[in-house]
Amino acid sequence: MPPWCRKWVFFGVILALSVTPANAQTYIGFDLSDVSVLESAGTATLGLTRSGVVSGESLVTATVTPLTATAGTDYTSPVATNITFSASETSYNFTVSITDDGIIENTESFFIQLTTTDGSINITQPNITVSITNNDKATFSFASSSYSVEEDTGYVTVNITKIGTSDISLDVKLSTNNGTAFSPVDYTAMSDNMVTFLANEQSKLVNITINVDQTVENDEDFKALLSHTNADQVALGLLNTTTITIGNDDQATFSFASSSYSVEEDTGYVTVNITKIGTSDISLDVKLSTNNGTAFSPVDYTAISDNMVTFLANEQSKLVNITINVDQTVENDEDFKALLSHTNADQVALGLLNTTTITIGNDDQATFSFASSSYSVEEDTGYVTVNITKIGTSDISLDVKLSTNNGTAFSPVDYTAMSDNMVTFLANEQSKLVNITINVDQTVENDEDFKALLSHTNADQVALGLLNTTTITIGNDDQATFSFASSSYSVEEDTGYVTVNITKIGTSDISLDVKLSTNNGTAFSPVDYTAISDNMVTFLANEQSKLVNITINVDQTVENDEDFKALLSHTNADQVALGLLNTTTITIGNDDQATFSFASSSYSVEEDTGYVTVNITKIGTSDISLDVKLSTNNGTAFSPVDYTAMSDNMVTFLANEQSKLVNITINVDQTVENDEDFKALLSHTNADQVALGLLNTTTITIGNDDQATFSFASSSYSVEEDTGYVTVNITKIGTSDISLDV
Repeated sequence: MPPWCRKWVFFGVILALSVTPANAQTYIGFDLSDVSVLESAGTATLGLTRSGVVSGESLVTATVTPLTATAGTDYTSPVATNITFSASETSYNFTVSITDDGIIENTESFFIQLTTTDGSINITQPNITVSITNNDKATFSFASSSYSVEEDTGYVTVNITKIGTSDISLDVKLSTNNGTAFSPVDYTAMSDNMVTFLANEQSKLVNITINVDQTVENDEDFKALLSHTNADQVALGLLNTTTITIGNDDQATFSFASSSYSVEEDTGYVTVNITKIGTSDISLDVKLSTNNGTAFSPVDYTAISDNMVTFLANEQSKLVNITINVDQTVENDEDFKALLSHTNADQVALGLLNTTTITIGNDDQATFSFASSSYSVEEDTGYVTVNITKIGTSDISLDVKLSTNNGTAFSPVDYTAMSDNMVTFLANEQSKLVNITINVDQTVENDEDFKALLSHTNADQVALGLLNTTTITIGNDDQATFSFASSSYSVEEDTGYVTVNITKIGTSDISLDVKLSTNNGTAFSPVDYTAISDNMVTFLANEQSKLVNITINVDQTVENDEDFKALLSHTNADQVALGLLNTTTITIGNDDQATFSFASSSYSVEEDTGYVTVNITKIGTSDISLDVKLSTNNGTAFSPVDYTAMSDNMVTFLANEQSKLVNITINVDQTVENDEDFKALLSHTNADQVALGLLNTTTITIGNDDQATFSFASSSYSVEEDTGYVTVNITKIGTSDISLDV
């Protein structure tokens, strides 16, 4: 009942029950007409005021009447209570006990009315309404902090609980917030949806719509949240938010695009196409493995074991390469299996084509070649062996054909021809030796050749290598023997050349070359001769000897006879041989002389010098030491009195010496004599290298350096006048072998 209605009723009562004397002089009334009190206050204290005549006692009655509050439950008070104001008392507090009942309820009220039977009392505020304000709240929470639901369920039920009793209906608001799940794709959002709890309801199940999207995705979640706008009666518990997880129940189906694949072995790989049926907004993995069939790993292919193939969200197919190994073996077509698997049953399924057969087509050929691009054989061997090789393994026998073609060698003169001769290789044979007959013709000739060729008629299994043709050279085994006609040759230096004779033993129908070279001995090139190094001497087919000149250089130098070697060589072992006299010695006879002379036709020396030096000169160069003999002959001077004689004394000139000073001893004799002389003479015994010049004799004069001393025997002589003469004695001190005058 609204307050104005209650007051109206109240005043109706007052009008009906209250009689106020007109001449009353005492006034009593409530201080307020309305008052609110919290349920938890325990009491409601209501103030009354008395005014006017207060000298005596005044008596009024307070009657408590329930409105929405229930007496005994919400409050406790007698229905009527007498209130006495003592003399001079002007105020009074009337109390009513309020019951805190722990029940959520609306504000409740009761009504108190003042009455009196005393005609002198005027009731000024006869009634008051007391409102009990509720202080209890119901706490709302989710029953769980999380909920899970499969997407195709279509909804999720959340349980909202209420803690606390109430005697009224209460509302709580339910909203949602996106997480990894989004509205409206994954669920239908709520915004402040009102959930009403009746007074007796303690929990409420609420459905939130989950939308089915047929898309493979990870589990996704969103939030559900509680709120309210009734702070007086409603509170939120700790679990006022819950997480709702939408479990994915969609699968993408993976299959091979084809039940079989074929590939040539040498492609190196086979590409299989894996398809995905179904959409997804996440990456999904499928495993790829292989199993041997007639093809085996690792010989024929590289095995795969649970290799992860990842499909991005927008990918519906994936090309995957499996390595095919080239084994170089001729064989039948072989196959193996590729298989799909997974470990993600929630999101991945396999289609019917989860296995495919991969066939490896044989593309191997055994390649046949000659082991060498050429073969050589000496004619007198009688045959040549060619080696045919097979590259590649095979488990069957294979044939290749062998033929020959003429070149500079001709069949049947030089060899025996072949035409498509079959050569069979067993499975395990990798090479085959085949003999071709060589015919001996006893002719000195150049090396000759012919071709051997491979062919076949089996293109599927046999191929020819680059060396499918080889050249066979028949080496000539006849030789002409070359020698010098003599083991030695001699020549005088000034001849200017020496002629050597080279001979050929054996016949030939081709020109043949032999090389002529020289090697220094005691003669050196280019001083003594002009060297030859591998000078080619060509013998025509009908030539049996050849004269060759080697230049001898004139050097004007006195030297010993010198020699050098001439040598034969060749680079044609097939056709040329050297005889025993393949080296000869060439001696260059010296024809130069050094001329020896005295530097002067005469020499003079004082006797007491003790020696005389004569200068012997050499005209002409030499590269050797040369000797000349020095002798003396008496003249007016005699040996050994005047000098010491020499007889064939050897005077040696080194190669670089052009003059030589030689001392001849002069003997001092203390005898006064005339100047005396003797001869010095040159001679030799080496007519080949030594000559004497015009001054081969010189005169050596020994100057006398002795004196005889003349004196009077006495410093005075006496004589009688009439003696007629006086004899003085003159003396000579010193010997002499000549007359001396004084």
